[in-house]
Amino acid sequence: MKVIRRLTEGAVSSARRVLGNPILALYAPELRVRRFWCFARCFSFSLGEGQFCVLESEWDETPEYGIDYHTLHVAVENHPRHIPLLIDDRGKRMMGSPASVVEVGGPPSPVVAISLLESADDNVSDSVLFDSGLLFFFQDGRRLAIVAHRSIEGGVACALEPLAIEEILKVDRVRLEIT
Repeated sequence: MKVIRRLTEGAVSSARRVLGNPILALYAPELRVRRFWCFARCFSFSLGEGQFCVLESEWDETPEYGIDYHTLHVAVENHPRHIPLLIDDRGKRMMGSPASVVEVGGPPSPVVAISLLESADDNVSDSVLFDSGLLFFFQDGRRLAIVAHRSIEGGVACALEPLAIEEILKVDRVRLEIT
């Protein structure tokens, strides 16, 4: 049996809202770091004007053979996911703790394109094709990958290092260019 899991049109529209915005920092409720990768339950980043792009993944398995896979989810929300939002006496909104931050670094540069990545797996009786990540291209040439973390831990992983991004592109392929 072939299973195909795609981002909804609403999720693709949410990703499209990132275009033209810089990504200065990724916010997460907790963070783990290994080599070139940062791992979290979810990542959120500001789109300005009180809007945040939220990326997380969902685990599932194929019905016959039980192939595990993790599908990416994208949404625009009014606050970072799983991080408390505090409002001070003047009505200013700010993130409470616990919050971990991944600084993207460099001068602010807008996102000019996004590649939607897909992955596949199969065996004798089952196969799965699923949307697995986003690769953001900045105007200054930098790239940022945010992908579903394929492990029992689940969650999402991000990388800015070209070597880590090339590792992902050996496994995943570009399904859709968002410009």
